[in-house]
Order: sequence, then structure tokens, then C-alpha cells
Amino acid sequence: MAGLRKRRVYRGEAKNLQARKEPRNSRNCYCIVRLDQEEVFRTSTVEKTLCPFFGEDVHFEVPRDFRALCFYLFDTDLIGKDTVLGKVAIKKACVHNYPSDTWFPLVHVEPDTEVQGRIHLEIKHYDFIADHTDEDEFSSTPKLSIRSEPKKTKVKKRTLNPQFEESFLFEIPDDDVESLVLRCAAWSASLIGEDIFLGEVRVPLSKCDLSSMYEGWYWLGPREDKHDPPVSKHELGSLRLRVCHTQDYVFPSSFYDPLRETMLGIKDGQDVQTTAAHILGDLVKDKATVARSLVRVFSHHNQVVDFIKLVVDHEVQNTKDSNTLFRGNSVATKSVDEFMKHAGMYYLHDTIKCLVDEVRALKHKLSTVFANSICFNSFQELNRYIPMVFTSCADFDDHKRCEIDPAKLREGNH
Repeated sequence: MAGLRKRRVYRGEAKNLQARKEPRNSRNCYCIVRLDQEEVFRTSTVEKTLCPFFGEDVHFEVPRDFRALCFYLFDTDLIGKDTVLGKVAIKKACVHNYPSDTWFPLVHVEPDTEVQGRIHLEIKHYDFIADHTDEDEFSSTPKLSIRSEPKKTKVKKRTLNPQFEESFLFEIPDDDVESLVLRCAAWSASLIGEDIFLGEVRVPLSKCDLSSMYEGWYWLGPREDKHDPPVSKHELGSLRLRVCHTQDYVFPSSFYDPLRETMLGIKDGQDVQTTAAHILGDLVKDKATVARSLVRVFSHHNQVVDFIKLVVDHEVQNTKDSNTLFRGNSVATKSVDEFMKHAGMYYLHDTIKCLVDEVRALKHKLSTVFANSICFNSFQELNRYIPMVFTSCADFDDHKRCEIDPAKLREGNH
């Protein structure tokens, strides 16, 4: 049995942000959600305000061994790098404490504390190593005294998962082994300016079993010898959040075979109230969640049309007022919504995905900027994509996947 943990985060708004210097006092803000420094979501940009309202929800799965959930507030900069205004960090043990709206103060972002990733180390203690010929396994290993300068590995370029496969030998007195700490820091080499600190680990040798090869993966941490940044005299602002946590237990697929067979055993004209899908819909309060799962299951087994027809017929027959048809919180209403999203997503990907990607790539051109006395206006840039979108949709023909028969509409069929 495996546990599946999910987070639902609602980012409401920010307030009391520090103003920019003249000539523009307001800011263009967006928020990034990161799980252990891995970006999982980015909001849209709210322009020209010091109290941006986002009002966006994000759902994502989380691993068991994550450490912190962080929210970073940025101010866009058309020229250069966006400015981080502050962050809110919630540790793993505290994420259950904020199911309702809570205001968090933004804190200063110190670059040396923004670390991520892990590093694999192997440590072994040798009582005595004699000088041998080139066949000795340590003949090419640098021999260092304990007080020597730190040794650097070779630079691995263009990778987020570098493999060094290098070893270093330190000569230390036997009576000092237990009191020593092995420090290993990761850096990103920079051609211009100083190298970028990525994180470090400190391994006390007293906690290692040095009688054999000791190895393990270690989380990179902040630099311990770095002084704390001075506390700002001005408040950075606040961010309103709501974090909801759910945990599901997923069994092997064979455990669900009886339920799957029961759900798929629907027949034309069958009373929908006797089906497993309808019973599940009554048991689960969140109709959208159960409808999403039912549509995916029936779509996978090519029975989604039969399922939709069954629940829609029941909805039509039991709705007394036509003005309220498909407006209630029912499995039928939510199933139709989910089916349109499920089927329509393929259509949108096939027609306009490439155009949407191109528009997103022109982020800096979609705002008014000045370069070489030329003004790129966002309206003019977007306007040229409108006929391209219509042309792409009109030329799409994938075996008429989305087809409406006007004759059936005139006959009043549902």
C-alpha cells in the first residue's frame, strides 16, 4: 500500500509591499510556489499595485521526504532580472496548521540560504597507506594534510546532475578522527564574477561507521559560517495563504478489479440509481472529484458516452424546472463539465498549443518597452495572433472529433 499526499494551496493576495523608487511607485507582481526549491506553480502577473490580488488555486502531489513549502513574491523587470520582494517558508511539520486564510509576513531572501538538491558521498578510514607503485589504487589520489586548502573537483558543464567520481585522501592523526567534520560544498562555476554557492553538507566523522565504506545521500544545506543578514527596518509586506493537506492510500491495481468491473457493468436503460457510479457520487461530498475520476475510468475503457448518456437522462427526467437543468451540484452536471474539459483539451492542444507557447515566449515583448526608439505594444503583438488562432481552428480536421448535428438540434433532442 502506498500513500499519496496532496496539497491544495490558495494564494489570496499580498498587501503593504514596499513601493518602487520614482518614477514608478507601483509594482507588477507574481508569486512562485516551490517545494524544496522546485517550482510547482507560477501565478499570473498583477500589474501596477502594491496590494496584488491573485485568488488562484493550485493542486499538486508532494513526496514524503520534502522539507519546506515556499512562496516567493517577485516584481517583474523588463530590463534585467526580476526582483524578489520576499518569501514565506512553511516547514513540513507546520503545513497542517493553515487550513484557513492566514496572513504571513514576507521575509528577506538570503541567497546563501536558497539551496536545493542532494549530494552522494563515500567515506572510508585507512589506518595506514604505504607508498606503492602505479598499480596502487591510491596512486592517482591527491594526498592532503588536514590543514591544507580545500580541494576542488573538475567542473561538470551543462548539467543539473553532475557525476564527479573523484576521491581525495587526507592524512590525519588517529586521535583526531572522532573530533573532525567533513565539509563538502557545491558551487556553480561562473565565467564572470564570483562562483555561485549551491549548498553544503557537514558530516561529523564521529557519527560515521569508519570500519567499512560509509556512504549516503545528504541534503545540501545553507552555509553555516555565513552571518545572518541584518534585519530590515522596513516591513516587506504580507501574503495571505490557505494550505489544505489530504492523504490518499493507493492499493495495487488488482485490489480495484471488482469495483472496476462493477462500475463498467452499465446497461442501456438501466436505472442509474442502481449503478456503482451513482452510489459513489452520493457518498462523496466533492462531486467534481468523483466526476473527474469516473470520466477518466470510463474514457479509458471507451464507455464514457454510455456513462454520460445514463446520468444525463436521469438528470433530465428528475429536473422539474428547466431553468435549473444542469445547474445543480450533481454527478451528472460535474461529469458533463469534466468530459468537455477532458475531450476539449486534446482539441486545444492540436489547434492552438503551439501559438500559446509562442505568445508565452514573447513575455518581454508583450509589455510596452523601448529599445532603439522602437515601441513594441502588447495589443499590436497579440492582435496578429487572432487570425492565426481562427485559421488553426478552422483548418483542424481530426476525423471530425468535435461535431454537432444541426438537424438533431432542430428536433429538440438532448
